[in-house]
Amino acid sequence: MTRVKRSDGLAFRLAERPARHLTRVPKPSSAPSGTDALRPTPAALAGAEGRRSETEPTIGLGWLWRLRWGAIVGQMSALLLARFALGLELPLTAPSLLLFCSALSNLLLGRWL
Repeated sequence: MTRVKRSDGLAFRLAERPARHLTRVPKPSSAPSGTDALRPTPAALAGAEGRRSETEPTIGLGWLWRLRWGAIVGQMSALLLARFALGLELPLTAPSLLLFCSALSNLLLGRWL
């Protein structure tokens, strides 16, 4: 332990840490750099047709489509509740236009599915 004294006269102790947390492990010269290190090589993908890969998404697009509909309904009901049940003077044009665009994109996504 190292004792350190501050300018106001108070002293405190610092625990000495081993230097291993500061060292770097050297990278092999054949390792790719940057984002290429995250991409699987074609050789690694060759035998992966029959099995599930680690990078394959586990949430289906259909589930996200239903979740988006829930978000649209929730936002619209919150807007209408604040305007009519609570009597708040909120503009309905801009939020309704944004919710309409969300619903339209969700409809197009549903057609694509």
